[in-house]
Amino acid sequence: MKFIQTILNKQNKKIKSRNINLDVIRTFAILFVICIHFLLYTGFYEAPVYGIKLEIMVVFRTISIICVPLFLLLTGYLNTKKNWSKKYYLGIIKILFIYFICSVICYLYYYHNIGYSILEFFKLLFSFQAARYSWYVNMYLGLFLLIPFLNQMYNHLSQKQKKVFVISVFLVGILPSINLLYTPLIPNYWISLWPFSYYFMGMYLKEFSKNYSLKNCAIFFILILVLSCAISMVLNYGTQYHTTFFSDYSSIVTFFLSSSFFLVIIKLKLNELPRFIRYVFYFISCHSFGMYLISYVFDKIIYSWIMMKVVNVGDRLYYFIPAVLFVFMSSLVCSFIINILYERIIKKGVDSVVYKKC
Repeated sequence: MKFIQTILNKQNKKIKSRNINLDVIRTFAILFVICIHFLLYTGFYEAPVYGIKLEIMVVFRTISIICVPLFLLLTGYLNTKKNWSKKYYLGIIKILFIYFICSVICYLYYYHNIGYSILEFFKLLFSFQAARYSWYVNMYLGLFLLIPFLNQMYNHLSQKQKKVFVISVFLVGILPSINLLYTPLIPNYWISLWPFSYYFMGMYLKEFSKNYSLKNCAIFFILILVLSCAISMVLNYGTQYHTTFFSDYSSIVTFFLSSSFFLVIIKLKLNELPRFIRYVFYFISCHSFGMYLISYVFDKIIYSWIMMKVVNVGDRLYYFIPAVLFVFMSSLVCSFIINILYERIIKKGVDSVVYKKC
């Protein structure tokens, strides 16, 4: 308990100098992750969009899809000045530690029960499939290794060149999403660069967000959201929901939705919130990565129960709030424990290497 209290005291000191807006964005990002998994595990994608309940689910799907883009925008916003160094590269150890612990828990809870051997577990571990949502780790590791060099490239551009560059990355990584099915109208070879599009957009917003007003950003976000929901309902009405050019991570609509949402939160005067509320956002933000990975275990628990209890997909909507809260809080507690393990087992060794005198 003394160790936990020490950690809490240190965190309280950090709150004063933090940008609480970024913690709020990360809190929304992990909340949206859990919300979109509700739809994944309650049969939303297998049911025809018909009736008010399914239409509400379409709205949830439209807003929740900005979850991963928000994380990537934050990465760009926060890492603008990062350079390659021993300290920087050692930062990956915490990510890998959390991934490993979450993978072991997922194995013990799920993969072991369906007959996976230890050898098969290690195959999943090194291919970044051991934790159900570890595709994000797989993607982020590559980005992490490139960040110092991406920063050097971007920061040596003039302001005009930066704007042209961000537009160029958008054109090759996001715009091709408007291609219809198997009839590409725009060259789409580089669409897999969409994580870089969000990363550089985060860097751009760090420098140029002052050029955009809160009012205009809020209006733009609402217009895009309403338009996207309306189009989704029309295209999917009476049929199963299917991913289109405006409903995936790489889509043009998701790009503008996430960027405008990011700007709206950045522009809010949240430092005036009570200290306790700021601490709550800070606490969730610090543990969001572990929450992301470990939430699969609690998804399996709650949604297996809901699927057995409620037959009609629309009626499962009534369990949306309690299910999301259960997964959110359970994942938060578990991630907190994992972070304590990191502090006790790994962090001192990492710090000794980082701050070792030559």
